[in-house]
Amino acid sequence: MAFNGLYKDLPGSSAVDAQRKDAFERFMRAGLPTRRDEDWRYTEISALGEIDFRHAVAPPATAKQAAHHDPLPIRAGSKLTFVNGRYAPESSTINQSHRMLVHPLETNWTKLSDGFPGHERVFAHPLGLVNTAFTQLGAVISIPKNSHVDTPILLEFLQLSDDTLAVQPRLIIELAANSSAEVIVQHAGQSSATNWTNMVTEIHQSAGSKLTFIHVQEQGLAATHTCLTTAALKRDAHFSGGYFDLGGKLARNDIEIALDEHGASAELFGAFLPIQSQHADNHIKIDHRAPNTTSNEYFRGIAGPKSRGVFNGKVIVHKHAQKISAQQRSDNLLLDKTAEIDTKPELEIYADDVKCSHGATVGELDEQHLFYLQSRGINELAARALLTFAFANSSLDFIKDEALRTALSEKIAKRLPQHEKWERLT
Repeated sequence: MAFNGLYKDLPGSSAVDAQRKDAFERFMRAGLPTRRDEDWRYTEISALGEIDFRHAVAPPATAKQAAHHDPLPIRAGSKLTFVNGRYAPESSTINQSHRMLVHPLETNWTKLSDGFPGHERVFAHPLGLVNTAFTQLGAVISIPKNSHVDTPILLEFLQLSDDTLAVQPRLIIELAANSSAEVIVQHAGQSSATNWTNMVTEIHQSAGSKLTFIHVQEQGLAATHTCLTTAALKRDAHFSGGYFDLGGKLARNDIEIALDEHGASAELFGAFLPIQSQHADNHIKIDHRAPNTTSNEYFRGIAGPKSRGVFNGKVIVHKHAQKISAQQRSDNLLLDKTAEIDTKPELEIYADDVKCSHGATVGELDEQHLFYLQSRGINELAARALLTFAFANSSLDFIKDEALRTALSEKIAKRLPQHEKWERLT
C-alpha cells in the first residue's frame, strides 16, 4: 500500500495532512489484522496487502452509466452518488431544504481533523487507519437542533470500473438535540474486477435525537467490502441500524455503539446471505456505559455451498450501568453440507441489576414445513426457496419505510437459489 507518492495528491488542509500521516504511521506499525487476532479469527484479509490496488480514483462513469445499477426505488429527499471513487454531481440531487444539511466531504475536510467524537475508536481499528490515510470521498450530514428530515437521505457508492480500485469512503453524521433523520447507504457494483471498498461511518447523536441508518451492500462477486461504523449516543438518543450483505466475495462489518448517557437506546438488525462461495462477517460491540440504556440485536444469516457466515455480537455492561436491558438473537440457516456459519454472542457484565439475554441457532430447513408445502402441490425446490425467503425476510420487520422494506425484500429474493421457480407462485 504505497502512501508517500500519493500523499501530495490527496485533498485536504495541512491539518488533514497531519491526520493522514499519523493514521498511516500507526497502520504501518499495526499492519493488517490476521486470524491470530481474536476479532478476526474467522475472517482472513491478509491477501489485500498483496494486491496492487489503485488508490488514485478512476475516471467517473457518466450519469447514463451510473443509472445502470439496481437502485433502491425510494423517494429520497437528497441523493449523493459516488462512482468509481469520485463524487458524481450530475447523478446527485440535493433537495433545496437539505442544502445546509448534506455536503460532499470534499467541501468540509475540517471534519476529518477537528477531533470529531469517535475518532479514537476509528484509530483503534487498522482498517479505520487505512481509511483515514487514504480517504478522498464521502459526505458530512449535519442535522440542526429540533429539525426533522421527513424524507430519506440516500448515498450511492457505485463500483463500475474494471480497474483494481481501493476506495475509502468516509461518512460523518451529526444529529443535534431532538433532531431526527433517515440515512440509507447503498454499495453496488457490476464490475467483475478485484476491487476493495473500505468505508468508515462516524455517528454522533445528541440528547433526544433519532437516527435510522440502513446499509445495503450488493457489490460484485469479486469485491471485498469492509465497513466500520462507530456511534456515540447521548441522553435519550435512539439509533436504529440495519445491515444487509447481499453481494461481494468477502464482506466484513464492524459496528461499535456507545450508549453514553441515561436513556440511550439502540437496535441493530440485518441479514447476510453468503450464497455463492462468499464470506460475510458481522462483528458488533455495544457498550452500555450509563444506567437505563437499552439494546436489541436481531440478525439472520443464510449460507449456501462453499460459503461462510459469521456473527459476533458482544455486549459490555459497565459497573455503574444499572437497570439496563440488552437482547441478542442470531438465527442462521445452512443450505448445503459445505456451508458454514459461526455465531458467537457474548455478554460481559459488571453491574448486578440488569436484564440481558442472548440466543443463537444454526440449522437446516424444517422438514415438516417442507412436507406441508409439498403436500399443497409445491415442488421441493420451490418449497425450499419459499421457506428460505421467509426466514430472511423477517429481518426486515424493523424497517418502518414500506417502500424500502419492499425493495429490500425483492433484492433478498433475487439472491436466493431457485427464486425464479417460486416467484411465479406469488
